[in-house]
Amino acid sequence: MRGHRSARAALALLLLALATLPAWSEEAGFAENSGVRGELAGLIEGSTRDALAARTGVYRQDFPPLSVRFRVLRQHGDFYLAFSNAEGGAYPIDGKGSYVIERSLADGSFVQVKIFLNGDPDSFARIRPAGDRSVMDISMYGFPMYQGLMIPLRFKNVLTDPFEKIMALCDASVDWSLVFPSRPLPEDGVVRSMVDKIRAELPKLSDHDDGAMNAAGKFVYIRTLRALSGGGFNCSGFDKWVMDGLYGPRTGHLISIEALKKKHLDLRGTPSSGVFEGLDPYFGLDWTRNLALAVDRLDDPEAGPEDADVRDIPFFHFERDSGYDLGDLRFILYELAVRNPGDFYLGSVNHELPEQPGVREHSHVVVLFPYFGPDGRFEVDVMERNLETGIASLQRRYPGNFILLEKIRASRNFSPPKID
Repeated sequence: MRGHRSARAALALLLLALATLPAWSEEAGFAENSGVRGELAGLIEGSTRDALAARTGVYRQDFPPLSVRFRVLRQHGDFYLAFSNAEGGAYPIDGKGSYVIERSLADGSFVQVKIFLNGDPDSFARIRPAGDRSVMDISMYGFPMYQGLMIPLRFKNVLTDPFEKIMALCDASVDWSLVFPSRPLPEDGVVRSMVDKIRAELPKLSDHDDGAMNAAGKFVYIRTLRALSGGGFNCSGFDKWVMDGLYGPRTGHLISIEALKKKHLDLRGTPSSGVFEGLDPYFGLDWTRNLALAVDRLDDPEAGPEDADVRDIPFFHFERDSGYDLGDLRFILYELAVRNPGDFYLGSVNHELPEQPGVREHSHVVVLFPYFGPDGRFEVDVMERNLETGIASLQRRYPGNFILLEKIRASRNFSPPKID
């Protein structure tokens, strides 16, 4: 009797967990295909010969209504049972909610199942058998978010049960609101509106080393403040032009270049880095902090130069003077977009000076716009030096670099200075 009571109590807790989970599947677009997987359970668990002989086919489940393509693939001494959900007339193998079950060709044993979470090929749950239980890793945008989570569920049940059951069993260990955020929100539209306005002006912008607009809207050299004939921006001048689009409509003039060149010697550097100040290695860091400060002080006159620093992100440790590994940028911006909708970011790209360990050279600055589009997909628009690029391009050009971020609130009143 005691065992029956324990089983009933465990079932009640599981049902309660299922009932209290957020309505993640519909909002996140994760299509649950457990109906089709259950229908083909005999084939999933059957012999290697039967599985390899199975034909590709499209199956229809009633709840939720969904078409799923089943097919068998061979690669590297294993075979794969792929359940791909319909998306826009296609069946992408890495689409939202698609399952790929891996088995050994040698003996038919199960290796793992890969469950794609949001349509990004680098965002998935990977579950492996572990005796009477299973073990799960979760990666989001290439970042290993969770590793080695034990699931009190036999692997064969993992293959056919709804993913929602796995969510309930791991609810205490996984922040599912980060994996399946309820998006988009109105704030996402504000960020996207800024991108649209910048994108419309990009063809009018020209490139020039050390170029920027002064407070009066005239093109000058940043270093000397002398007039720059023909105009044009470098990366610093472009970031300023973007921030002037927030500052100018509220003040009637643009941000002072002199204020942006102020060095915060007490906030960065090392005791021995002073000898390098003639090379201005921290220029990008001072510049982006001062840009954020200029806008912040419109609402808070007491704001300080470090107040806009992004220093507290779960899963990451902030490094003084350097910020975060550029290789993790996509997931970092995803996490920030989920937790702080309606913000965009200035980034100062940096690396350690080879001749002086501990001294960082901030050699490039960018503007980053993370948001969720109307279809709920996560997007990042990267703007730098008069161009729209991308995270992959940034990482390719600055391998091994770090990036320090400044958080800025987006605004529908954004209006970048017009270029004649």
